[in-house]
Order: sequence, then C-alpha cells, then structure tokens
Amino acid sequence: MVAPSLALIPTGFKDGKLYSVLPESGVGDFDVVRGSGATRVNKDGLIVDVRMVTGLELITNGGFDVDSNWTKTSAVIENGKAILDIVNGGGSSVLQSSVMTQNKTYKITFDAILLSGNGSLALSRGGNNNVTNSLSISQSGTFSQVLKWVDADNVFGIKRIGGGDFSWSIDNVSVKEVTNDTNIPRLDYTGGGCPSLLLEPQSTNLITYSEDFSDVAWNKGRSTITSNQITAPDNTLTADKWQITSDVGAHYIRVGATRTGDFTNSIYVKKGNYRYIGLANSGSIFAFDFDTETIIKNTISGGVDKLGNGWYRIFTTNTWASFNYSGLYYSDASGNELPTANGDEFYYIWGAQLEELPYSTSYIPTSGAIATRLADSVTGAGDATTFNDSEGVLYAEIAALSDDLTFRLISLSDGTNNNTIKLGYRSDSNAIYFEVKSNGAGQAFYVHTITDITTFSKVAVKYEDNDFALWVNGVEVTTDVSGITPIGLNQVSFNRGDAAQLFTGKVKDLRVYNTALTDAELMELTTI
Repeated sequence: MVAPSLALIPTGFKDGKLYSVLPESGVGDFDVVRGSGATRVNKDGLIVDVRMVTGLELITNGGFDVDSNWTKTSAVIENGKAILDIVNGGGSSVLQSSVMTQNKTYKITFDAILLSGNGSLALSRGGNNNVTNSLSISQSGTFSQVLKWVDADNVFGIKRIGGGDFSWSIDNVSVKEVTNDTNIPRLDYTGGGCPSLLLEPQSTNLITYSEDFSDVAWNKGRSTITSNQITAPDNTLTADKWQITSDVGAHYIRVGATRTGDFTNSIYVKKGNYRYIGLANSGSIFAFDFDTETIIKNTISGGVDKLGNGWYRIFTTNTWASFNYSGLYYSDASGNELPTANGDEFYYIWGAQLEELPYSTSYIPTSGAIATRLADSVTGAGDATTFNDSEGVLYAEIAALSDDLTFRLISLSDGTNNNTIKLGYRSDSNAIYFEVKSNGAGQAFYVHTITDITTFSKVAVKYEDNDFALWVNGVEVTTDVSGITPIGLNQVSFNRGDAAQLFTGKVKDLRVYNTALTDAELMELTTI
C-alpha cells in the first residue's frame, strides 16, 4: 500500500495546533480553535485540565530541606518537614512572599499529614487571611488545586483553621503558573490504550457548585455533607462524603430549577459502606448497584461509566418541563427511594454536571457560577499540493459521542461545501454516510446503518471519475459508477468544508491517499 499524503495519529500538539504525522513539512498540521478551557482523561485515567502548567517552580525550598525561605508562626522546620503546632486555636502558618500575582492562575500542590487532633488547613495570603476560594483540608493526603489568585497579596502560605489543639506536617509544596491556553487539542485516554482526539460541542454546566456539595445551592434531605474527604477522579482531595441520617423519609441531595427541554445530569460516585445509589430527575429514577456493577432500576434513559479507584460516573437524560429537580437519592435493593436508614450509611460524591444536551460531555468544573466549554474546531490541514483532485481515498477511524441525529462531518474540500468529499454521521439513527460534490452538484451519496455509532468504526471513501465506493469495517457497502470528482481540493477539516456541521466525536486515525486504493487494500485498511 502506498504511503498517505496526509496522516493524523493524535500525538503531538501545542496551543492552537494539532500535528500530523505526514507530511513532515508541517503543511498538514491542523488549526485548533476552542477559546475556552476544557478537561480530558489522561493516560493515568485521571480527569485533567488541558491548560498548560509552566515548568517554573515559584516556591523556594518547598521540600523544607533547610530551615530558611519560610516565615514561620507557631511552626518549625525539621527533618525535611514543616510542622504546624496549634495550641488553643492559636495562629500557625508557613509563608513565602513575592510568589503570587493577582489574577494569574496557579496549580498548587503539597502533602499534608494530620499528626494529632482534628483541625484543618487552608491556603493563606498572609497573616490570618484565607485565600479566596481556597479549599480546606481536614485529613491527611496530597492537596492539589488549580486556582485563580484574585487577591492582591503576593504572599503564599499554608495556615490552620479552627480552634483546639492539633498538629500538621507539611511537605513537597509546589506552586506553578497555569497558562491560559484555550486552544489546546484534547488527546483523551478514556477506556485506556492509545489516545483519541476528542471533539465536543459547546456545553454549559448549569450547576454552580459542582464539587462543593456543602453549599446551600444543594438541597440536602435527611443527609449531611463532609467536605474534601477522599481523592477525587482528578487526583485532588476534593471528593465529599454524603452521609445518610436515621430520620424517616426520603434521603437525597439535589438541585432544582425551572427549565424546559432536553437535559443530561451526571455525577461521579464511589461506594462508601452502602451498595445501592440512585439518580433522580423529578420522579424519574435510575439506580445502580456498586457491588454487581449493574443497573437495578431505570425509568429514565441513562448509563454508567466506570473509572479507576472505585469511581463511576452515573448519567441520565430527560426532557424537563417547568420546575424540575435533579440529584442523588438513597436507594433500596430494587432501586426505589428508601425511607428508613440506620444513620451510618454513606457514599463519596464529586463532579456534578447538568447540561442542555441529550448526552453527557466531558466534565466542566464550577465554583460559584455556571461555566461554559466552547466547541472544538479543528480545520485547515494541507494545501493544494497535498491532495489529488483526480483520485484518492479519505479514511478515518471514528466514534460518535451520541446517536443524536445531527450532521457531524469530516471533509476533504476546497474550503467550501461545493467541492468536497465528506464522511461522518447524519440525521438518520446509527448511520454513517458519505457524499461527494463537484462544483456544487452532488456526485455520489450513500447512507449505511450500523449497530452503534458510539463504538469505533473504520470508514473509507474511494473517489475517482465514475468510480466511488464506501467501505466500513472491512466491507464495501456501496459503489457508484457515475459522477466526477471535486476540483481544487486543498484542505482537510472536521466539518463539511465551509465551517458548518462540525464533527463531534472521537478520532483515532485520519488519512488521505492520493491514489484510489485497490479493494484488497481498502479491506485491509478498514478491517477492525
């Protein structure tokens, strides 16, 4: 088989650019525009912000190797640790000046071990002043937070919260600036293996406190929240403990609003000491058994995604009308709301999301206001010398995010919808289709139905005058022996050619060949 003229195996990138493997000149690289932050799953299975963290460490002596660089109040540095020793709730802190700059964003990490008592820690901006939006730490672990420093103080520190006597050990303090790169392509490792390029539509998380369930925005029925108890799916100590009380009646945590339309609710959950949990939308329920990893009741469309370390993401989709509520409930073995409890049952929860889409998308964190992730746009790979107007093959290994009956296309075109070779998804359920247009006139078209477009398929379109074919997963599903090829082909984009009908989904491989491959070669190329 000949080498492709353009090949994308998602690996290399920078802000605003996705690198192709071929051509090596760089002319085949894609332009990336999103204009907002976003998350992905990294190779370790963790949810991470795609924004870049600079390599410059802003903390001096963060490992406390020597007794210097830190201003100490009721604290000592010894044996490679800082020890905060609090007596009768007195002030205790370690501080460094000239570290932070107002309105910049930082990634802050450190290790904390509670040596005695039961007090808490928080970030300090000097004296007894807490950092705005700082998380608090009440148990041992690795603390990590990406935080916009809105305070004018340049001092960074760690301080005690609360009264009484207690003692903490601090180590490995790190502060690095997070650059505001908003056009970084997302190489996503969901499911393991090699990464795929993740392309999503615009979406807004309508829940204002996605990780802080102690906030009054969350209505807690016969249950309580203890904040920041275990490590969350993003490897930070931000997952909350949801404790059921012994009061008789429905036990839940939920938010409500007046909305109409299709909405998807999702939340990350982990078993505490009780095996059944439910997700409800105004009476429509979806229940899950942690031990058997099975759905035990569903009166609403939904599903469960398994993560690592005992975490699951439960999601449901429902059509809302006027006022609705959405949230978790305490379930019995049949999936019904259980009105009685011993009072010691609990779960861990994190990352709630409500979005106006018929499916769930990547996590959008919030902390006091709704947040929006803008749509991914990836376009403009190649030029007129890269492609052959007369014959060739457009190939992609792709999976849809949902069977949402919308057009989501990949094209080889002249930058318009008049001369284009397109493949992707359309308004037919579970359908892959291709279309060829030359000078605005349709030349070839076919719709092929498969079992599930959300699983990866290998799709190839062969084009040549009076010889078009669509191959899907090792099978030639249609041919067309009448038509001419487009002219002026000069770019590959994840849209229909003119910036409309953006492709949303996952892409593992994309290639363009400048010769019409043989049937044997096309079978080899597209076989799963």
